[in-house]
Amino acid sequence: MTDQPVEPFQSESPKPNYDNRFAYALSIIFHPYVVFMPPAIIALGFEGLLWALFVGVVVVIPIAITVLIQKRSGRYVFQREARGPLYIVGWLAVLVCFALLNVLSAPDVVRTGTFVIILWTPLQFLINTFVTKASVHASLVAIAFSGLWSLGYLSNPIIFMLSLMIVFAVAWARKVTRHHTTNQIILGLLTGTLATLLAFLIFQ
Repeated sequence: MTDQPVEPFQSESPKPNYDNRFAYALSIIFHPYVVFMPPAIIALGFEGLLWALFVGVVVVIPIAITVLIQKRSGRYVFQREARGPLYIVGWLAVLVCFALLNVLSAPDVVRTGTFVIILWTPLQFLINTFVTKASVHASLVAIAFSGLWSLGYLSNPIIFMLSLMIVFAVAWARKVTRHHTTNQIILGLLTGTLATLLAFLIFQ
């Protein structure tokens, strides 16, 4: 009897399970490709939407293309070993985006938000490479939450609690869909929050 081949990082990268449709919907609604848009709109209104679309074109499209290329070669986002190239491409795209935002004299909020990702991406890359697959969904909702809190938009206790519930709901969804373990989700929340607080300390 021959041994069956073991998929790299199989214990940390089980195939996702989408039986819970609500959890799946939360993962789509707060997807990393779009989760940065609501904070930009809250902070700057229609102008924030335009800047968010600009960031999306410069940053998200290269990442999405990389995802598709990897998928064709049998490497999927849920696999830890497939995430390294995404962090590298994403970080380079964010650096280019940040430079363009400075040339275009983008609002401080937009540049600060982009700088958060510049700080966050290498941290996530190192954790993914040497420790475990930290949750990107959890990180980015934590960035959105802590960013809005730093800007004073969550001063109302009701809005604060509703926003916090969204963070926990997304974290729950990533656990239920088997994308991440509890520790991976907590790591994602911590890296996102830390990067945001550091960026606002630098820019404010």
